[in-house]
Amino acid sequence: MYHASPNILNEALEGLDPLSALLLDSSHADLEFSAPTSIAHQWDEIMHQTVAVFKLQIESFPEQKTMREKVALRLKQLEGIEKIPEPLSNQTKSQISLDEFYVYIRKTKLEMLELWKSDQRVATLNSILRATLNLTHSLPALPYPLVYSSVCDLLEAFGDLVYNRVICKAGGKSTGQQKENFVSKEASETSKNWLCKISQIPDLVCKLYVEIALIRVHSFAKIEKPEQTLARIFLCICEVTDPVIYIYMLAYLLKSVNNHMHGKVSSSWYEDVWQTTLLNVSEGLPKLQKIPEYEKMQNSVVAGLELLLFGLNWALGSSFWTLENIQKCVSSSQSGVLVHALVKAMPVGYCSEHALYLTEAISGIKGYPIDKIYIALGNKLAQSGVQKSQRRKVLSLAWRGISYSLDIKKFVQVSEAWIAYVIKYHNTKDLDVIIGEIIGGLKSRLQLTKKPLATSEINVLLSLLTKMLHETENFWTLLSLDNFLSFLEMFPKPYARFTASKECLVKAISQKGDIPLFFLLPVLEICRFTYNSLTSTSPEDDKKQVSNLVCGVIKKISTHWDVDAQLDTYVDLRRDFSELEDVLVLLIERCCQLTSETAERKTSTDKSDSFFTTCTAFIFITIPSIRNPKKRLQLYIKSGDSSIKASCYGTAEASLTEAVKLLVPHELLRKEVQEMEWVSFAVELSETILLLPDHPDRGPLFLLSNLCTIVSQQHFNSPEVHLKWLLHMYPLICRILSFEQGIPRHFVELYSGNIDFQLKAKDVKNLLLEEIAELLKNLEDSSNYKSQVLFATNLARSVLMPGISTDQETLKLLLHLIKILVKRSASQCEVNEIVASLKELLIGSNCEKFIAKIESLVR
Repeated sequence: MYHASPNILNEALEGLDPLSALLLDSSHADLEFSAPTSIAHQWDEIMHQTVAVFKLQIESFPEQKTMREKVALRLKQLEGIEKIPEPLSNQTKSQISLDEFYVYIRKTKLEMLELWKSDQRVATLNSILRATLNLTHSLPALPYPLVYSSVCDLLEAFGDLVYNRVICKAGGKSTGQQKENFVSKEASETSKNWLCKISQIPDLVCKLYVEIALIRVHSFAKIEKPEQTLARIFLCICEVTDPVIYIYMLAYLLKSVNNHMHGKVSSSWYEDVWQTTLLNVSEGLPKLQKIPEYEKMQNSVVAGLELLLFGLNWALGSSFWTLENIQKCVSSSQSGVLVHALVKAMPVGYCSEHALYLTEAISGIKGYPIDKIYIALGNKLAQSGVQKSQRRKVLSLAWRGISYSLDIKKFVQVSEAWIAYVIKYHNTKDLDVIIGEIIGGLKSRLQLTKKPLATSEINVLLSLLTKMLHETENFWTLLSLDNFLSFLEMFPKPYARFTASKECLVKAISQKGDIPLFFLLPVLEICRFTYNSLTSTSPEDDKKQVSNLVCGVIKKISTHWDVDAQLDTYVDLRRDFSELEDVLVLLIERCCQLTSETAERKTSTDKSDSFFTTCTAFIFITIPSIRNPKKRLQLYIKSGDSSIKASCYGTAEASLTEAVKLLVPHELLRKEVQEMEWVSFAVELSETILLLPDHPDRGPLFLLSNLCTIVSQQHFNSPEVHLKWLLHMYPLICRILSFEQGIPRHFVELYSGNIDFQLKAKDVKNLLLEEIAELLKNLEDSSNYKSQVLFATNLARSVLMPGISTDQETLKLLLHLIKILVKRSASQCEVNEIVASLKELLIGSNCEKFIAKIESLVR
């Protein structure tokens, strides 16, 4: 039996239980009755016995009956009892899941509301009792706090229903709104009926829970004073022999008192509750420790004490968190459980105030897993910190206690709880020392066990790393530590190392701005950790993630550093990540950008020439590693352009030559690009080729001629694609022959008056004219007149641009185009515009006959 303080016992003995008070009223002294039989409550039998409840409709009595008649009728109805089946059989208890239990609670609540609406008061109480029975024994398959929470919600809902019913009888007024010594007869009678009904519940735990839920109703019954009610209920709670049920029931009482009787209870009552709880926990828990399931129930005990302490904190505030109360917990025979609950429930401000004493006290606790207490204390101190003068001492004492645990999982879990406190309130030197201690602790424990880290241990280690990254706003602070990279090496390959390194890279990429030069090498080292964690069996998704992360790091490499340092970094990255195609592509693009930007800033010197040669060589020898033909083609064009800007013409010509070769139709390229995109590459390539001076041994326009030949041999499914190429290329070759605006300077310097050049350019032009004629004929044969007119109009306009010479072939082409426009009834306005442009171009060229012929066609 549990103990109660003398004051509570005296107050309880002076009062009467609700039913006795009602029946022994002086106005009914002549009524004879039989008191309900007491039931011995042994917890091993509770879950096997049936619970009797009495069908009693409170509001069913006729109004003309006297109080004596009503009581007699009520007692007569109590003679018939009905057994209530247990809510969950023993077999179900060992198998039920939490979701299934929640479904059961929801169904019970709906059933309760439906029964209440249909005025079935006893049936409503019946449903509540079935649910409350789940609190009479800790379900093996479910944590007791979860069961407690769900059932208490039901009890609260039931209490609201009854209280609102009483309020309705009181005319909508609570006791505080009515006169001091007056409560309406209907409200008082309804309250007494409910209290009478509760008193007949044979199960002590169920009866107490329901009475606590209806504690507000006592003020309407006026049977006993609030202090007497609380003393009696607390005395009954002390009769409970199971510490878990005792603790949770007392916590529920405190919750109800705080919610509904705040200001009506003296602080001495709360203090008596606390002192009695300390005594009962100290005596009751040793008996519970003999049960095999005690370790599973230990967390439930702590959680219940935490709820109880929250209730005391709410009522007493700062006056409760005295050093004296803390010392009582520490000196108790069950100091582990009590201190654990105390730390969890203690407000962060008081926890910070007593941090040094708590840390010293925890180290002396025996027979309890102190790692749990250290975790709770570490989490609290991470929120509030410690007085500056005590920080080092608290950390030193705590870490000494943490290091005693030989279990790797527990050691890492405690370290995780304290690492946030160290990051927030200690300097980087202390943080580096702690990380070193964690590394040393892991290594020594691994040597003792001579086993690799288990999956659960790896998971808590990853959780520790995540906590470090989350609490550290500036990732570069972690990288500045000597032990951080060594900590990453503690993760075994492949998956754990991959996951840990990946989280670090995500944090690095999320930092604002570029990567500081000082931290580039550590970041690249983490990249290597991640990449080296991949194996031949790694899924493609992991490889893609690594590739994206490394690319993210490369993009954050500053372009304002020394160019040689940037190039050296790119070379190292190519060596280390040669199997990641996306990384190679990005490296080539960044190197092309570096080459172009440096060429625009620097004048030509021996040193700069050597740098450009190295850059362009790096690009050219890396591109063949790219398996995707589309990306390879794009990179060759970019390589040629950047090499031309750097005046590395040999590399530029080699790159553009490879690009021209790639344009030769083959299956891989067909799968990657559509026809229009293929022609766009050809157009871009032709413009880049014009920037490159021709090689003296190959003759003028060698690459451009080859490109035009390749395009002419291509069979296009869509005429619009071919039109795009010809509309770009024919005007271009006309401008080259005219040496006019838009033509690179070296053409004028090298080929002005050069007969070989002019012959080669005319060959290209004739090739294009043949393509134009063939295309126009094909459009005519296929009756695609709309495309034919559009092509003729655009080609005529582009040929008639200022600065383009009008030789005999061009004039014939224009005449043919105008004939097509007239024949196909093209817009007269467009035709007149073309003819006017032609006349203006031919002024003073002795082409009167040609002009007359054009005018006759138009008319």
